[in-house]
Amino acid sequence: VVFALFASLFLTTNCTDKKQDVAFATDSIKYNKVEKASKVNFVADYPTQGNPALVQIVREWISEEMGGFYKGSYDKGDSLVDFYGSAAMDTMRVFLKEIEPGMQQESQMSIRKKYETNKFVTYEASSYSYFGGAHGGATLEGATFRKTDGRKFGWDIFKLESRFSKVQELIKAGLKQYFKVKTDDELKDNLLSPDQIYVLPLPQAAPYFTKEGVKFEYAQYEIACYAAGMPTFTVPYDKIKDALTVPAAALIE
Repeated sequence: VVFALFASLFLTTNCTDKKQDVAFATDSIKYNKVEKASKVNFVADYPTQGNPALVQIVREWISEEMGGFYKGSYDKGDSLVDFYGSAAMDTMRVFLKEIEPGMQQESQMSIRKKYETNKFVTYEASSYSYFGGAHGGATLEGATFRKTDGRKFGWDIFKLESRFSKVQELIKAGLKQYFKVKTDDELKDNLLSPDQIYVLPLPQAAPYFTKEGVKFEYAQYEIACYAAGMPTFTVPYDKIKDALTVPAAALIE
Protein backbone atom coordinates (compact mmCIF):
# COMPACT_ATOMS: atom_id res chain seq x y z
CA VAL A 1 0.00 0.00 0.00
CA VAL A 2 2.83 2.37 0.94
CA PHE A 3 4.65 1.57 -2.31
CA ALA A 4 1.50 2.21 -4.31
CA LEU A 5 0.98 5.54 -2.55
CA PHE A 6 4.52 6.71 -3.31
CA ALA A 7 4.25 5.49 -6.89
CA SER A 8 1.01 7.42 -7.36
CA LEU A 9 2.58 10.55 -5.84
CA PHE A 10 5.62 10.22 -8.13
CA LEU A 11 3.49 9.83 -11.24
CA THR A 12 1.29 12.79 -10.31
CA THR A 13 4.27 15.02 -9.58
CA ASN A 14 6.05 13.87 -12.72
CA CYS A 15 3.01 14.64 -14.90
CA THR A 16 2.66 18.09 -13.30
CA ASP A 17 6.33 18.86 -13.90
CA LYS A 18 6.01 17.80 -17.53
CA LYS A 19 3.07 20.15 -18.00
CA GLN A 20 5.10 23.01 -16.56
CA ASP A 21 8.08 22.11 -18.75
CA VAL A 22 6.09 22.32 -21.99
CA ALA A 23 7.55 25.10 -24.12
CA PHE A 24 5.50 28.28 -24.28
CA ALA A 25 4.08 28.70 -27.79
CA THR A 26 1.76 31.20 -29.46
CA ASP A 27 -0.26 31.65 -32.61
CA SER A 28 -0.67 35.03 -34.29
CA ILE A 29 -4.43 35.66 -34.43
CA LYS A 30 -5.65 38.52 -36.63
CA TYR A 31 -8.85 40.40 -37.32
CA ASN A 32 -8.79 42.78 -40.27
CA LYS A 33 -11.86 44.47 -41.69
CA VAL A 34 -12.52 47.58 -43.76
CA GLU A 35 -16.06 48.83 -44.08
CA LYS A 36 -16.89 52.15 -45.77
CA ALA A 37 -14.81 54.73 -43.89
CA SER A 38 -13.94 52.42 -41.02
CA LYS A 39 -10.92 50.17 -40.51
CA VAL A 40 -10.22 47.66 -37.74
CA ASN A 41 -6.94 45.82 -37.30
CA PHE A 42 -6.48 43.59 -34.24
CA VAL A 43 -3.65 41.10 -33.72
CA ALA A 44 -2.55 39.02 -30.73
CA ASP A 45 0.15 36.44 -30.07
CA TYR A 46 -2.26 34.03 -28.40
CA PRO A 47 -0.82 31.27 -26.16
CA THR A 48 -1.44 27.79 -27.51
CA GLN A 49 0.69 25.69 -25.16
CA GLY A 50 2.88 25.90 -22.09
CA ASN A 51 2.43 25.79 -18.33
CA PRO A 52 -1.41 25.72 -17.98
CA ALA A 53 -1.36 28.42 -15.29
CA LEU A 54 0.79 30.71 -17.43
CA VAL A 55 -1.29 30.09 -20.56
CA GLN A 56 -4.57 30.86 -18.81
CA ILE A 57 -3.31 34.02 -17.12
CA VAL A 58 -1.82 35.42 -20.35
CA ARG A 59 -5.02 34.64 -22.25
CA GLU A 60 -7.10 36.46 -19.65
CA TRP A 61 -4.71 39.41 -19.72
CA ILE A 62 -5.03 39.64 -23.51
CA SER A 63 -8.80 39.74 -23.14
CA GLU A 64 -8.57 42.43 -20.48
CA GLU A 65 -6.29 44.55 -22.68
CA MET A 66 -8.85 44.32 -25.48
CA GLY A 67 -11.72 45.40 -23.25
CA GLY A 68 -12.39 42.76 -20.61
CA PHE A 69 -16.01 41.91 -21.52
CA TYR A 70 -15.54 38.64 -23.41
CA LYS A 71 -17.45 35.76 -21.74
CA GLY A 72 -16.66 32.90 -24.11
CA SER A 73 -14.10 30.12 -23.98
CA TYR A 74 -10.40 30.98 -23.96
CA ASP A 75 -9.50 27.77 -25.77
CA LYS A 76 -9.60 29.32 -29.24
CA GLY A 77 -7.91 32.66 -29.75
CA ASP A 78 -9.70 33.44 -32.99
CA SER A 79 -13.06 33.50 -31.19
CA LEU A 80 -11.77 36.02 -28.68
CA VAL A 81 -10.03 38.30 -31.18
CA ASP A 82 -13.01 38.16 -33.58
CA PHE A 83 -15.29 39.12 -30.70
CA TYR A 84 -13.34 42.27 -29.85
CA GLY A 85 -12.68 43.15 -33.49
CA SER A 86 -16.39 42.93 -34.27
CA ALA A 87 -17.21 45.02 -31.21
CA ALA A 88 -14.80 47.71 -32.42
CA MET A 89 -16.45 47.73 -35.84
CA ASP A 90 -19.90 48.01 -34.24
CA THR A 91 -18.69 51.08 -32.36
CA MET A 92 -17.43 52.63 -35.59
CA ARG A 93 -20.80 52.15 -37.25
CA VAL A 94 -22.29 54.30 -34.51
CA PHE A 95 -19.70 57.06 -34.97
CA LEU A 96 -19.65 56.87 -38.77
CA LYS A 97 -22.40 59.44 -39.26
CA GLU A 98 -20.55 61.94 -37.07
CA ILE A 99 -17.18 62.06 -38.86
CA GLU A 100 -16.45 64.51 -41.65
CA PRO A 101 -16.71 63.30 -45.27
CA GLY A 102 -13.44 61.92 -46.57
CA MET A 103 -12.09 61.00 -43.14
CA GLN A 104 -11.49 57.41 -42.07
CA GLN A 105 -11.97 55.93 -38.63
CA GLU A 106 -9.38 53.53 -37.28
CA SER A 107 -9.13 51.09 -34.42
CA GLN A 108 -5.88 49.18 -34.02
CA MET A 109 -4.77 46.81 -31.28
CA SER A 110 -1.50 44.87 -31.25
CA ILE A 111 -0.64 42.48 -28.41
CA ARG A 112 2.71 40.86 -29.06
CA LYS A 113 5.19 38.69 -27.23
CA LYS A 114 8.05 41.11 -26.70
CA TYR A 115 10.69 38.97 -24.99
CA GLU A 116 11.10 35.51 -23.51
CA THR A 117 13.65 33.67 -21.38
CA ASN A 118 13.55 30.34 -19.60
CA LYS A 119 12.13 32.16 -16.55
CA PHE A 120 9.64 34.71 -17.88
CA VAL A 121 7.75 35.99 -20.89
CA THR A 122 6.98 39.66 -21.57
CA TYR A 123 4.11 41.01 -23.65
CA GLU A 124 3.59 44.48 -25.04
CA ALA A 125 0.17 45.89 -25.92
CA SER A 126 -0.22 48.95 -28.13
CA SER A 127 -3.33 50.57 -29.55
CA TYR A 128 -4.40 53.46 -31.73
CA SER A 129 -7.89 54.76 -32.29
CA TYR A 130 -9.32 57.63 -34.28
CA PHE A 131 -13.01 58.53 -34.39
CA GLY A 132 -12.71 61.99 -35.89
CA GLY A 133 -11.49 65.23 -34.36
CA ALA A 134 -8.07 66.81 -34.19
CA HIS A 135 -6.09 63.63 -33.62
CA GLY A 136 -6.29 60.03 -32.50
CA GLY A 137 -5.27 58.43 -29.25
CA ALA A 138 -2.56 55.85 -28.63
CA THR A 139 -1.68 53.60 -25.70
CA LEU A 140 1.31 51.42 -24.86
CA GLU A 141 1.86 49.09 -21.93
CA GLY A 142 3.47 45.79 -21.13
CA ALA A 143 3.45 42.96 -18.63
CA THR A 144 5.96 40.34 -17.47
CA PHE A 145 4.77 36.86 -16.50
CA ARG A 146 6.74 34.29 -14.50
CA LYS A 147 6.72 30.94 -16.27
CA THR A 148 6.53 28.69 -13.21
CA ASP A 149 3.13 29.97 -12.05
CA GLY A 150 2.04 32.77 -14.38
CA ARG A 151 2.49 35.53 -11.81
CA LYS A 152 2.23 38.94 -13.49
CA PHE A 153 4.78 41.48 -12.31
CA GLY A 154 4.24 45.24 -12.29
CA TRP A 155 5.37 47.93 -9.88
CA ASP A 156 5.92 45.15 -7.37
CA ILE A 157 9.25 44.36 -9.07
CA PHE A 158 10.68 47.19 -6.96
CA LYS A 159 11.36 47.31 -3.24
CA LEU A 160 8.92 49.75 -1.68
CA GLU A 161 11.54 52.21 -0.51
CA SER A 162 13.27 52.13 -3.91
CA ARG A 163 10.19 53.52 -5.69
CA PHE A 164 10.75 56.87 -3.98
CA SER A 165 14.53 57.00 -4.15
CA LYS A 166 16.52 54.91 -6.63
CA VAL A 167 13.65 54.54 -9.11
CA GLN A 168 12.96 58.29 -8.95
CA GLU A 169 16.55 58.99 -9.94
CA LEU A 170 16.39 56.51 -12.82
CA ILE A 171 13.09 57.90 -14.10
CA LYS A 172 14.48 61.43 -14.08
CA ALA A 173 17.54 60.27 -16.01
CA GLY A 174 15.33 58.36 -18.47
CA LEU A 175 13.10 61.39 -19.09
CA LYS A 176 16.14 63.57 -19.71
CA GLN A 177 17.30 61.04 -22.27
CA TYR A 178 13.86 60.94 -23.91
CA PHE A 179 13.59 64.74 -24.15
CA LYS A 180 17.29 65.08 -25.01
CA VAL A 181 18.06 67.48 -22.18
CA LYS A 182 20.73 67.50 -19.48
CA THR A 183 19.56 69.66 -16.58
CA ASP A 184 16.56 69.64 -14.24
CA ASP A 185 15.54 73.08 -15.47
CA GLU A 186 15.50 71.87 -19.07
CA LEU A 187 13.47 68.82 -18.11
CA LYS A 188 11.02 70.98 -16.14
CA ASP A 189 10.25 72.94 -19.30
CA ASN A 190 9.04 69.73 -20.96
CA LEU A 191 6.64 68.66 -18.19
CA LEU A 192 2.96 69.54 -17.90
CA SER A 193 3.59 70.97 -14.45
CA PRO A 194 6.97 72.42 -13.44
CA ASP A 195 6.39 71.18 -9.87
CA GLN A 196 6.56 67.58 -11.11
CA ILE A 197 10.33 67.90 -11.25
CA TYR A 198 10.54 67.62 -7.45
CA VAL A 199 8.64 64.32 -7.13
CA LEU A 200 8.09 62.76 -10.53
CA PRO A 201 4.80 60.85 -10.74
CA LEU A 202 5.28 57.17 -11.46
CA PRO A 203 3.78 56.10 -14.81
CA GLN A 204 0.29 54.64 -14.57
CA ALA A 205 1.47 51.77 -16.79
CA ALA A 206 3.59 49.21 -14.97
CA PRO A 207 7.26 48.72 -15.88
CA TYR A 208 8.26 45.46 -17.54
CA PHE A 209 11.30 43.39 -18.44
CA THR A 210 12.72 43.51 -21.97
CA LYS A 211 15.92 42.24 -23.53
CA GLU A 212 17.65 45.56 -22.91
CA GLY A 213 16.38 46.21 -19.36
CA VAL A 214 13.33 47.50 -17.49
CA LYS A 215 11.05 49.59 -19.69
CA PHE A 216 8.96 52.54 -18.49
CA GLU A 217 6.37 54.48 -20.45
CA TYR A 218 4.05 57.38 -19.76
CA ALA A 219 0.71 57.75 -21.53
CA GLN A 220 -0.23 60.69 -23.72
CA TYR A 221 -0.94 63.79 -21.58
CA GLU A 222 0.18 61.95 -18.44
CA ILE A 223 3.32 63.97 -17.84
CA ALA A 224 3.82 66.00 -21.03
CA CYS A 225 1.81 67.60 -23.83
CA TYR A 226 0.38 65.63 -26.75
CA ALA A 227 3.18 66.74 -29.08
CA ALA A 228 5.70 65.05 -26.75
CA GLY A 229 4.16 61.66 -27.50
CA MET A 230 4.44 58.92 -24.89
CA PRO A 231 7.71 59.42 -22.97
CA THR A 232 9.37 56.01 -22.98
CA PHE A 233 12.77 54.77 -21.90
CA THR A 234 14.57 51.60 -20.84
CA VAL A 235 16.93 51.29 -17.88
CA PRO A 236 19.66 48.62 -18.26
CA TYR A 237 19.52 45.80 -15.72
CA ASP A 238 22.92 46.58 -14.25
CA LYS A 239 21.70 50.05 -13.24
CA ILE A 240 18.43 48.92 -11.69
CA LYS A 241 18.96 45.43 -10.24
CA ASP A 242 19.68 46.76 -6.73
CA ALA A 243 16.17 48.23 -6.61
CA LEU A 244 14.45 44.93 -7.48
CA THR A 245 12.70 42.67 -4.99
CA VAL A 246 14.06 39.17 -4.46
CA PRO A 247 11.42 37.44 -6.70
CA ALA A 248 11.94 40.01 -9.48
CA ALA A 249 15.73 39.83 -9.31
CA ALA A 250 15.55 36.04 -9.55
CA LEU A 251 14.03 36.36 -13.02
CA ILE A 252 17.15 38.01 -14.46
CA GLU A 253 19.83 36.03 -12.63
